[in-house]
Amino acid sequence: MYRCDICSEELADQQAGTAYARERILSSPGYWEHFLRDSTDPFYAEIFTDRATALAVQQMITSHSGFLVCAKCNRMLSDDQQKVADYRLEKWYSVLQSPSAKGKAGLEAVLIIVGTVYERLSGKWPAWIDAKDKSTRDKQWVDGT
Repeated sequence: MYRCDICSEELADQQAGTAYARERILSSPGYWEHFLRDSTDPFYAEIFTDRATALAVQQMITSHSGFLVCAKCNRMLSDDQQKVADYRLEKWYSVLQSPSAKGKAGLEAVLIIVGTVYERLSGKWPAWIDAKDKSTRDKQWVDGT
């Protein structure tokens, strides 16, 4: 039995889903919106503590496997170009699309994308992501570097 790696919907077989490389999903503002939505909802505050959310994000970032995605989640990912522009994340999205997305540059790009989405959903930068990543993002927004 196969399941969508984003929403857990059951898939009839492997061909019923679309396979994506890990970097494609980690660079997706739509994926992080989906992943973080409940963690920023006050109703779920006791379940999604900062520590639990940070551990879940860390697990996603350090995973080395690809993703199998259902049709509904595939549509969500297809809106990413607009979301990248809305979030002003073009620089970090492109870092993760390049072959050199491994290591420190890739990790910084993912953290900036995750932090920006979290900030948009909750109104505050996540305490579990270093504030220097926010400063890096803000500096790029101001002077385009």
